[in-house]
Amino acid sequence: MSDGRWSDVDTDIDAAVDHFSRAVQIYRQSDMHADLIQRAGRKTANRPAILRTTLRHATDRTRKFRHVAVRAYDSFDPDDAEPAVRTAEKVAQGLAAAIADYRQAIDP
Repeated sequence: MSDGRWSDVDTDIDAAVDHFSRAVQIYRQSDMHADLIQRAGRKTANRPAILRTTLRHATDRTRKFRHVAVRAYDSFDPDDAEPAVRTAEKVAQGLAAAIADYRQAIDP
């Protein structure tokens, strides 16, 4: 049984168990976000790419930054976020148009 002296430790242990359990789950399922971005950027014989190269790279960069930021623990420097923020702006400004272009191409 735990008392108040151990509540912070118990919370950290729960977080660590959750973190490692999710890491195992992601490993077993592959990196779904990267796969989704890659598929959305691929042109096939039956359809155009959903994300053009520039937007695909921007989307992938935000994914990679999230990975870095989450694992920085206590050493994260907010100034390091500036490139990811600029990239996120590109995604925010271009995603709706990319989907509209794709929709028009496959369902005019």
